Amino acid sequence: MDKKSEIIETLAKLDVARRQLKESIILFFHEHDPIAIHTLAAAAHQILDDLARQKGVVSIRCNPLIRKGKEKFWKDKINAAQNFFKHADRDPGATFEFRPALSCFFLMDAIRLCNEFNLELPFPEGFLYILWFSKKYEKERIMEKTPTPAGQIYETVLRLFSEAGFDPDNFELMRLLLSGFQTLSYRRVHNEISQNGRKVQLESTTSA
Repeated sequence: MDKKSEIIETLAKLDVARRQLKESIILFFHEHDPIAIHTLAAAAHQILDDLARQKGVVSIRCNPLIRKGKEKFWKDKINAAQNFFKHADRDPGATFEFRPALSCFFLMDAIRLCNEFNLELPFPEGFLYILWFSKKYEKERIMEKTPTPAGQIYETVLRLFSEAGFDPDNFELMRLLLSGFQTLSYRRVHNEISQNGRKVQLESTTSA
C-alpha cells in the first residue's frame, strides 16, 4: 500500500481554506478548468467567511453596500455558481450560465479574509494574485499604503509592474513569476519582478 494513503492529517479550518485557496490560484494562473477553480475558490471563501464573521469582518457575501431588502437576492446570486456545482438533488435537469470572472473576486476576497488571521505577508501565490488583480482591475484599491513590510513590497512590486508595462493577460509571464514567487524569499521578490519587467520591455522593443 502507498505510504501516502496511510497518512492521517489533523487539520484546522484555516489550514483547509488556505490550501484550497493556494491550489485554486495555481490552477487559475495555469488556465485550468474554470469550474474547478471556482469550486475550490468558493469553498475556501466559505470557510473564511464563516470564520471572519466571528471576528466581525464582512465579506462580499455580506456586502454592507447592498441595498436594504436586497440582501437575500445578493447572496443567492453570488452563491448560485457554488451551489450549482455542488448539488443536483433539487434540480437534476437544470442549466446554469456561469461567468468565470466571478472567481477572480472570490479569490481576491478570500486572500483578504485569510490575511485577517495572519499579520505577516500573504503566502507567495496569494501575494502574486494580489498584484495581478491590482493590474487587471486597477480601479480597485486592494491594499492601503502602509509602512509595514507587506505594504512596502506590495507598492514596490506594483510600481515595477506598471513601469514594465505589465500585461495582466500575459499568463505565460504569470506562470514564470509564480514559479519564482514560490521559490524566492519575499526580500528578493521585487528584484525578480524588476528583472522580468526589464526583459518584457526589451522583448517588446525588439519585436516592434
